[in-house]
Amino acid sequence: MSTTPLPEYVDQRKIFTQQGDISGFVEFANLARLSECLTDGNGKVYVKLGFEVDGSGRKVIHVSLEAQAKVICQRCLEPMLVELADQVNLVVINDESAAVSLDRQFDPWLCTDHKIDLINLVDEQMVLCMPIVNLHQSGPCVTVKTYDTKASGTGKVPGAEGVPEKRNPFAVLEKLQKY
Repeated sequence: MSTTPLPEYVDQRKIFTQQGDISGFVEFANLARLSECLTDGNGKVYVKLGFEVDGSGRKVIHVSLEAQAKVICQRCLEPMLVELADQVNLVVINDESAAVSLDRQFDPWLCTDHKIDLINLVDEQMVLCMPIVNLHQSGPCVTVKTYDTKASGTGKVPGAEGVPEKRNPFAVLEKLQKY
């Protein structure tokens, strides 16, 4: 894991010509959208980026991301640690219409300027690799919760044979319709 911070941006004219590789980290605090999903803003995303112009003339960014982040378990509402990792191949495009013609192995990255904003790129890719629902894989909240029907009543259906019909609290509203 790299001990140097990732630069904020790179000049795409230079980095693709040199077929460069960059690795570094980004603090969670610098990733606005990802930080909204986390319970703790302390942490880092470790990033490896490879820049190349492929045989078709496309500017491809090979992205590899890794992080450990604290989120809320949606089952028990307690903090939990999740491992986040993603590998994606991005193609730099100048307008959205170019995204339609990309092969399935590539994702588009819209960049209308000569600068590629690496922090924004990492932020977006980390949000995309977040689990849809965060749940503990083991522990007390994993066991199935059962509901005791006797605690909330008889557990019998009103109106069934031998079960008295409950009074409807809105029955009084029927009288108001007559006027």
